[in-house]
Amino acid sequence: MTVRRFHAEIGTAITTGALGVAAIIGAAELGTGWSDHGPNLAISPSGWRSC
Repeated sequence: MTVRRFHAEIGTAITTGALGVAAIIGAAELGTGWSDHGPNLAISPSGWRSC
């Protein structure tokens, strides 16, 4: 059974979209956003919450 190029591209697009949605949901749950001083990362590089 062969996979047509069209179906492979659709599968790749769906997978990429799902990863993007997961990243957005994760960022929203952590409280990532903008503060008065610029980006608010909600987690410091060491992994501790800055809030």
